[in-house]
Amino acid sequence: LIALTLGIIFAVTGAKNENGNEPLSALSGSGTAANPYTIATAADLLEFRNSVNSGTTYSGLYVKVTANITVPSGTAWTPIGSSTSYYFKGTFDGGGYTIQGTNTSENGGLYYSGSDYQYLGLFGCIQNATIKDLTLKSFFFDNSYGLIGYTYGNCTITNCDVYADSTTTYQIDAGGGYAGGFIGYCGGSTINISDCSFVTSGGNYSVYSSYYSGGFIGYSNATNLILTNNVVTLTPQNSVT
Repeated sequence: LIALTLGIIFAVTGAKNENGNEPLSALSGSGTAANPYTIATAADLLEFRNSVNSGTTYSGLYVKVTANITVPSGTAWTPIGSSTSYYFKGTFDGGGYTIQGTNTSENGGLYYSGSDYQYLGLFGCIQNATIKDLTLKSFFFDNSYGLIGYTYGNCTITNCDVYADSTTTYQIDAGGGYAGGFIGYCGGSTINISDCSFVTSGGNYSVYSSYYSGGFIGYSNATNLILTNNVVTLTPQNSVT
């Protein structure tokens, strides 16, 4: 039953917005700033992810996390906006809450188990989007980025934190691609990142790429990359190569 539920391509009964979006009807709210679509459980998070990866961009719409979310053990993760065919284009407000995994291996929390290591993170691809007020903890484990794989257009990321704690195995291996602890690749016009952090406090953490890698951002060719009051803290046993 669970597998069937997650595999559904949702038919939406609600009206389209001016950009042609058909938001996921299973989420509470109407998608406005005053009454955003809400994500309160891991099931809501997966349904939201599935809707974006089925073609709903959420352009001009608002989504808000309303509770701390712990992802069930053994949840193989496909990013929100899994490719440049499925950008997330709305506003995602973490509400000051935390999304976290449950353990230190592929059997606990979210992990990526595929072989295509492009656009990996909680969000894969975002365009003209805002991501704010969110914390990720003990989240990804192998071959992935923290918050976002790829940005495009004009994006704002503010007050977001990624923590790899002392019990986490946090390995980012992009091979010949772009590897970053917080964002893999910043492309587009203006990318504004403020009051964000990537922090490790021990554990087994590494960022590797034979092309470009960085503790915070792997690579940027954005016309304007604006970084304000961001913090990166790596403990001595961690590495970026």
